[in-house]
Amino acid sequence: MKSKLLMIASLILILWIYSAVEAQLSIFSGTSTAGAVNDTMIFNCDFIDPFGLPNVNVTLHYKGQSQTSFSTAPMTLIQGDPHYLTTQESRLLFNSNQGLMQYYFSGGSDTLMLTQVPFYSLSATWPAVGLFADFAADPVGDTMSGTPGSWSDLTGYGMTYSNTKLYAYLSNVSGTWPSSQGLTSLNLYGIALIRPSIQDTAIFAMIYVNLWPLVSPGIYKINIADSSFTRVADASSTTSGGRLLLSCNLADLAADPDWPGWPPQEGYLLTLAITAVGSLTTPALCDYTMPTAFIPQSQAVDFNANSAPHLYNPGFIQIPSVSLTGHIAYHDSDNNLPKIRRLYFDRGVFEMASFDHVYSDTALFEYTMTWPGDGWHYYYFVFNDGRDSVFTPLDSIYLTTADIVDDDYLPKNISLAQNYPNPFNGSTCISYRLPEDMRVALTIYDIAGRQVATLADEIQSAGYHSVIWDGIDKNGMVTSSGFYFYKLRAGDFSYSRKMLLLK
Repeated sequence: MKSKLLMIASLILILWIYSAVEAQLSIFSGTSTAGAVNDTMIFNCDFIDPFGLPNVNVTLHYKGQSQTSFSTAPMTLIQGDPHYLTTQESRLLFNSNQGLMQYYFSGGSDTLMLTQVPFYSLSATWPAVGLFADFAADPVGDTMSGTPGSWSDLTGYGMTYSNTKLYAYLSNVSGTWPSSQGLTSLNLYGIALIRPSIQDTAIFAMIYVNLWPLVSPGIYKINIADSSFTRVADASSTTSGGRLLLSCNLADLAADPDWPGWPPQEGYLLTLAITAVGSLTTPALCDYTMPTAFIPQSQAVDFNANSAPHLYNPGFIQIPSVSLTGHIAYHDSDNNLPKIRRLYFDRGVFEMASFDHVYSDTALFEYTMTWPGDGWHYYYFVFNDGRDSVFTPLDSIYLTTADIVDDDYLPKNISLAQNYPNPFNGSTCISYRLPEDMRVALTIYDIAGRQVATLADEIQSAGYHSVIWDGIDKNGMVTSSGFYFYKLRAGDFSYSRKMLLLK
């Protein structure tokens, strides 16, 4: 039990640090191809692991519109493509129309969990048990010494939410939830709601405790600084299938000045299930679970509706005699990922990729090939979101390694290519093109937005340009591994791209 307590303390500290440093990053960011019957659907999830733990498993949870529980499927990390370093994937085949399918993601081990939580949209007073997101399981027989009975031995818990309420369940060994042992010893069952912020001193909890009319289920607030324990508002409770169900109104929580707001600013809450015995002022802890990060977010895909994607700004970035990078912007208002993303160039077919996996606000896809040789080349692009295909007309490009001065061969617009290689170890090449002479500023920033280096700040001629960055900052120091951004400013054009330095 002592080792379990130390692990919980360490985990909360890690999440506090993570929320302070990386609050702008989503732990899970997921999407899928369009809903389709009798055709494989692809689900992708970018998982940012704040723990840095080995063997973290990511799971897809999904259910059709008419179903009352979620099914699960394991996800595996995409291998071998730097555009998908954190992307997990699962492929499923559905033999019937799923209507509006809801899905979410969870990650962790059996006892250390982070999970998205599905939105509860039905009108029933209590959600069906299959509509809760299951949180960290708890082993049998790990209670404190002196625990009065198996009803205090937790086995698990979970939560869901609606526009107005939070819902939770607890499960235990006995499947019973006695409220007291006589008039002096109360049984307490609850779920703590902790904002992962170092500044906060208040912990909220939904607690079932019942000795009417003296004390009843409610939302309670514990002040960490002085250990004070106050009742904030009512909470509802019932039992179903051996589980204890609790709910509270979000409006009651919002009325308290110490409540962090909803949805939480950090993107998630820490939760912890507990049992105790005694009184509200002097409870003795019996059992508690490992924490779970509650992320109020889920995704949906509609099998009965789909908006076709769009392609924009096809083009190429040249490093003469070295490489040619084809690129195109892909936009899907449903945020469906492209199942097919191909560049047809001469007689070759090339699978494109993007570092940006949010497709509803446009993602730039690219493919870099070795220099195909001087002369005319023919190409077009084909994309498919799982339901609808889009393509560009057949077009041509003239390539040459000669020093061209004819305006017919100058680029028609400004563009910034993805650095190559990426990720890189040591140095990388950044290429861009200018349709006319203009002042150019090419700057490197770290993930916190601090300027690291300036690679160009001058008037440059029209044409194709390449700059090598060797990982040295403006002070002549070697930079550390991590994500960096490079930004090109030229005329009214301003565009940034992300790159990864690995050492």
